[in-house]
Amino acid sequence: MSRKNTFWAFLIVSLFLLGGIVVKLTASDNTIVISSQRPYSSPEYRLDWEENFDGKKLDETKWSKCKRRTSQWNRHMSNEDRLYQLKKGRLRLYCMNNTGWAKGDTARVVTGGITTENKYTVLEGKVEVRARMSSVMGCWPAIWMGHNKNTKGVTDPKYAEIDIMEHFNLDKKIQHNTHNAHLYNRKKANSRESLKFVDVDPGKWHVYSVEILKDALVFRVDDNVTFTYPRKLEYVSEGQYPYTVYPEFLILSMQWGTKSAKYLDTKSLPAYIEFDWVRVYKPKNQRS
Repeated sequence: MSRKNTFWAFLIVSLFLLGGIVVKLTASDNTIVISSQRPYSSPEYRLDWEENFDGKKLDETKWSKCKRRTSQWNRHMSNEDRLYQLKKGRLRLYCMNNTGWAKGDTARVVTGGITTENKYTVLEGKVEVRARMSSVMGCWPAIWMGHNKNTKGVTDPKYAEIDIMEHFNLDKKIQHNTHNAHLYNRKKANSRESLKFVDVDPGKWHVYSVEILKDALVFRVDDNVTFTYPRKLEYVSEGQYPYTVYPEFLILSMQWGTKSAKYLDTKSLPAYIEFDWVRVYKPKNQRS
């Protein structure tokens, strides 16, 4: 073996032993490409929690209705029953004009949303949601995860949010997004590093999912990997990957008044997001 080949063999073996390295050898010119990105492996899973919306009313042991607060996503929330339609094993969350039927509510548009906050959380595992939705300018349905234990906002290293699916206005696409203090403090929020658009027909049924691994968030649509957000060891202290440190609850929400809307089309309401089922898988060796 030549001295040059001996060097490359030693280098490849050393990197392999260090782990996390992908090495490619190009046969035509014997060039070697070394990358620090590696494939992410999934553990063996077991089904830990599921919702099939089979009841005549919302299962309050699993869900609570989202409360109205001052954030953009929840400022139109209402607990009015007509915004929550359970029928034939499916749940629809609506966005509707309030023409006076929501007694005592001055909001002209109201929305429905549900959460597992204080009832169920996920640390590591896989979340899958089968859903479809209508499209109206100004509407903003979402499937997402968050936690608010002792956090002081988006610049706090404890802050963690995973947007499994967001749909805006009349778009023929959805987006995956991640939020944490590292991204906000380094002015990278909503950048290519944290966000990915995926072309889909939102009016058709799709399974939207995220896998929360020790070293990455892996997003999928219909079991096709569409985006990966990796853990970066050098930025962990800045809150770059809080997702396996702080358990997160689920939120399914219909939202109104996105800043990306060219106008707010109240004439086309009501709009909805419809859910067939929700499933959460956890590693077999992890307790519930």
